[in-house]
Amino acid sequence: MIIKILKKDFLRKKVITIAVFIFITLSALLMASGSNMLIDLGNSLDYLIETSNAPHFVQYHTGEFEQVAIDDWSSNNTLVKQQQTSEMINIEGSKVYLTNSGESEADTVMEMGFVKQNEHFDYLLNLNNEKIQVENGEIAVPIFYMLKNGLKIGDQIFIKDKKQTLSFIVTDFVRDVQMNASIVSSKRFVVSDNDFIKIKEGFGEIEYIIGFQLYDLNEIPSFSNAYSNSGLPQKGIAIDLGLLSTLNGITDGLVAAVIILISLLLNLIALLCLRFTILATIEEDYKEIGVMKAIGISPKAIKRIYLSKYVFMALIATFVGFLASIFLNKIFSRHIILYIGIAPKGVIEKSLPLLVACSIFIIVVGFCAIILKRFNRISAIEAIRMGNTGETYRSTKALALYKRRIINPNVFLGLRDVVLRFRLYALLFVVFIVCTFIIIVPLNFFNTIQSPDFVRYMGMGRSDIYLRLSNQN
Repeated sequence: MIIKILKKDFLRKKVITIAVFIFITLSALLMASGSNMLIDLGNSLDYLIETSNAPHFVQYHTGEFEQVAIDDWSSNNTLVKQQQTSEMINIEGSKVYLTNSGESEADTVMEMGFVKQNEHFDYLLNLNNEKIQVENGEIAVPIFYMLKNGLKIGDQIFIKDKKQTLSFIVTDFVRDVQMNASIVSSKRFVVSDNDFIKIKEGFGEIEYIIGFQLYDLNEIPSFSNAYSNSGLPQKGIAIDLGLLSTLNGITDGLVAAVIILISLLLNLIALLCLRFTILATIEEDYKEIGVMKAIGISPKAIKRIYLSKYVFMALIATFVGFLASIFLNKIFSRHIILYIGIAPKGVIEKSLPLLVACSIFIIVVGFCAIILKRFNRISAIEAIRMGNTGETYRSTKALALYKRRIINPNVFLGLRDVVLRFRLYALLFVVFIVCTFIIIVPLNFFNTIQSPDFVRYMGMGRSDIYLRLSNQN
């Protein structure tokens, strides 16, 4: 019986049924994919921090300093688990050649640092999240430049000026817990210990990375204040583990949030369309509903008949959306997989996207159940006598056709129907508003970040010359 009702209802309202089905499917798909992105991001970021043995506090410093003073202060500080100071050689982009075209990176504002693998923590990892090991003449390149310059394993990179030229073969690509994110304006290249000495003697300037690991992560703010008041080297920025996590996760986190927002808006459209459909169905079947109540069928049973249609449609749409999300998850999470890697997931993490998709089904069914409570207010006698609902259609003498003066009869009847059934048509108006919002906001956001003027708000004004002055003793 229910199958016959569903088939009859579909044939009667093909377009609206297909539209609602698509909206629910897309909503479930995006909700499941967005939640899966957040899960992948959280797991992968924790895995990257653990595998790289990330520092908990880092102070960058340019200029001379006494390592002994740092060692003494660290040994006397009960919060410090271990301390490590590493060197990074910053080289001007005009001296670095990442392509075979003969063009240098002179136009970049990205700081290019060359380092060797760290000994105790803050490890630089490859695409398998393993510690990078390079031999003499080899180099590991940040993922940012792999994408930007289309670099591949086996490509050559040159560092040269008027005096000498150093060449390297690309053997790996770097995942860097500190400088991984594309929004970070510095990147670290990994070379061997011998090549590091050659670069140090002939190119660039040294910047020191003074890193600390603590026993208790909750004490990071206290440690940061203690270091700032210690008088130790501070000619550079200071970052902590919280900021590292934010920088690594902000891009993909925002994308996942936008996907979930669009999913909720699509679900809102589906609910509005369902409300329109339900009210229109009640309007059309008003007499039949009155007859069913008159012969003794309870409002609860009538409600169950109509609700079954929307339960079946929402269930199938949610299931299709979730299945589609399984195949599209790699596409949505490919940026996370490339920059951060992928961590193994447990049963809870794997089942959470399904539960989130089911929430769309629950919202849709709950909304339909609320709308169908109108059956409790329908009078059998009034339904049979009048044949229409008092809410969806009210006749009024003020809009009688014979009283029209100037307006064309067809136009008048159309406007009259809109006025008398305003609540139904208001739903369509809201749907158009939400659809416009979904289209315009991402488009404006894309145009904003693509605008040349946008960079001014990110700390780098439009200019013909970029000049960097270092404050050294």
